Amino acid sequence: MGAIINFFGSNEGIALVSDPHDVPDPDHRATYFPYYASKVRWNNPVAARTAVKLADPTTGAAVTVAGQPGELLIAGPSVFAGYLNAKPGTELDRSCFDADGWFRTGDVFEIAGESDEFLRYVDRAKDLVIRGGMNISPAEVEGLIAAHPAVTEVAVVGVPDPVLVSGSALSSSCPPSFRWHR
Repeated sequence: MGAIINFFGSNEGIALVSDPHDVPDPDHRATYFPYYASKVRWNNPVAARTAVKLADPTTGAAVTVAGQPGELLIAGPSVFAGYLNAKPGTELDRSCFDADGWFRTGDVFEIAGESDEFLRYVDRAKDLVIRGGMNISPAEVEGLIAAHPAVTEVAVVGVPDPVLVSGSALSSSCPPSFRWHR
């Protein structure tokens, strides 16, 4: 049986890869990604070609302290140049880049590990469901539902709604032994 490789990326640019050579512990590999800006020398060739940093989503200040959430910013040859604008012949939309040219992924991570060598995914920076003009945080709703002892998994996502602009959908699971009481 082959080993699991944990990959975190997007169409806009490859980002983080946890493989058995760099992260031999399968539990760590399932939870963490290599922090390419750490002092560790990573073997995966992606690490040498992808620069990463964390920035405070509100202020843009660098996040360098373990456990403090920050938006993941990436740079490197695999990162796209920008989004195409709707009008032909116009410049690329680069509003998703910071002033120094780093791509803002919209994903929140924190520095983790005994030697601050890993990144741990925390949440989306702007994950909102807008329902009838009300902003709803899926992470907050998921946290409330997940706190119930009978719930083993939960996910809240936005879905299109012709009247309310976006609605919400909830998916959760409970152990087979759980009995609903009415």
